[in-house]
Amino acid sequence: IKDTSATKAWDYEVTRKGSVTLYVEAKGMVAPWGKSAAITVTRNEVENARRNPDSCVLIVATSCTLSQGNDGQPVAKPGKILVEYPWTPDAGALEARVFTHRPRRLR
Repeated sequence: IKDTSATKAWDYEVTRKGSVTLYVEAKGMVAPWGKSAAITVTRNEVENARRNPDSCVLIVATSCTLSQGNDGQPVAKPGKILVEYPWTPDAGALEARVFTHRPRRLR
């Protein structure tokens, strides 16, 4: 398991010897999972999942609680883990919330 969250559009790469590499996107939320629950995914995360439709995994930790560890750092504890594999986001599962607009005069 390799942490790629600082350099890639996905959080982890998981490879077993002689096997396919999986691209894992991890999300967390305080709310419990339900029909109105939603997570935010970035454009790059969606594009990667579409480019690698059989190799992407979405893991969502729900009902998370936060506390402070002995070292003073925050510690998240999930209540339930949901796994979507393969993760292949389609247009019906995505809702645009933010757009970037560049006025013609500034292009």
